[in-house]
Amino acid sequence: MPIPPNRENIESVEMVLHIPVAVDYFYDFLTNRDLPEEIHIFALYIDLRMYDKACNDNAERQEKYDIAIGIYENYFKEEASLFVTLDP
Repeated sequence: MPIPPNRENIESVEMVLHIPVAVDYFYDFLTNRDLPEEIHIFALYIDLRMYDKACNDNAERQEKYDIAIGIYENYFKEEASLFVTLDP
């Protein structure tokens, strides 16, 4: 049985997704493009929003650094499990 997320995680995701209409349009845009990595791109969007929130909340430098490194390692390294190819 999976462990439910704690209150802090739920509130963080709610803050990131505070504009549900925009999130819905973005998700619809991705699913209508028939992209093989649409879920990875959506996950990247959420992680970038989390990073943006940390920067706007004046989070500690180390916290922002850790989030940025996590984004790079999870999405942009070729061996990453959520690798995303972006057009230049």
